[in-house]
Parts: sequence; structure tokens; C-alpha cells
Amino acid sequence: MVWLSKRELAAYIVLREVLGEKNKVNVGEALKVLQLLMPRKVARKVMKRLHRKGFLVIENMHVRITPLDDAIKRLLISYIAERIRRNLRTQGIKALIDVRNDSIRVAFSGEGCTEVKGLFSRFIIVECLD
Repeated sequence: MVWLSKRELAAYIVLREVLGEKNKVNVGEALKVLQLLMPRKVARKVMKRLHRKGFLVIENMHVRITPLDDAIKRLLISYIAERIRRNLRTQGIKALIDVRNDSIRVAFSGEGCTEVKGLFSRFIIVECLD
């Protein structure tokens, strides 16, 4: 998993503060804002990287800034699922882990399953197998 660089994070924050979250703006307008921080060629590459990581949505020459918590959640969901899988494996628990949209489904059996199931309900969905 690749984290954001300082340059990408700075670009995201400037775009979000100047253009606003969830507003659709022209790509040229976003590039003009970023040209204060970096050359145009670098700004285009940074916008492409932010798009790949889910921090920007680029559609038909329009840019929409994704809310920070949603973007970070999308960036980290596979990492969180992998950490759960590894932790359960080190405890000797066989589990089925599935990442779907914005949630992680964990299915396993054992004594602690019912206790864990009561803790999670939305983001991490725990299912007890018989």
C-alpha cells in the first residue's frame, strides 16, 4: 500500500479548501489552483495519482474532491482486512474474509465469535460459522 506523499496531501488540501468538497469543477480550474504550488506538468501527475488513490474523481474534464474520511477509508480497507486475516491466522483461527464496497465481512467459528460479533455491526461484519 502506498501512502500519500507530502506533495499529494498538500495538493489535496489546497484543492479542497479552495474549490470545496463534492463540488464539480473544471480540470483546468483545478490545475490553475495547483500551479501556485507546482509546475503544470507535476500538477497533472499529482491529480492523476490522487484520482487513482480515490481522493479525486475525474470524469469528462470535471474534478470532484472526495471527502477525506471516505478517501482514507477506501485507501485502507484492504489493509485492514489483511491485518484481520493475519491476526486471526496467528491465533490459529481459520476465517473467511471478504471485502465488499465499504465493508469487510469476516466469517469464522470458535468460542470468541459471539463476543466479537457484538462489537461490530457496520464497517466490519462478523458472521459465526457452526
